[in-house]
Amino acid sequence: MDSDICFMEKGKQKFGLTVDAVIVKDKKVLLIKRRTYPFQGTWVIPGGYVHFDETLEEACAREAKEETGLEVKIKGIIGAYSKSDRDPRGRQVTVAYLCSASGTPRGNEESSELQFFSKKEIGSLEIGFDHSEILECAFSKI
Repeated sequence: MDSDICFMEKGKQKFGLTVDAVIVKDKKVLLIKRRTYPFQGTWVIPGGYVHFDETLEEACAREAKEETGLEVKIKGIIGAYSKSDRDPRGRQVTVAYLCSASGTPRGNEESSELQFFSKKEIGSLEIGFDHSEILECAFSKI
């Protein structure tokens, strides 16, 4: 694990802080299809771990750029999500942000596809993590 990622440890349990960027365009949200564990092959919101030297907002912009190639502008907070079983790798708490973006989406080594989806289209997808819950909250704010 990167030494600059925010983790707390208790015994063998790890506790991580993450951010998610719900990128909206024309009332659709950008999802990535995961190429890696966990939830390989499912659609998820771009996001990842916060580093010790950055704010949550900086982490959101960095993760969005890394995973989608897009420059994001944060519009607001969707919510904080903290169920203990939301990630099989260990305890993760995330803050999800509603974002707009500029540029052309492109994937990286973690994603096999990127696509914008409407709320109706998302209903037929296999969604990883607890991102269905986050997306439901996001669509109520769009």
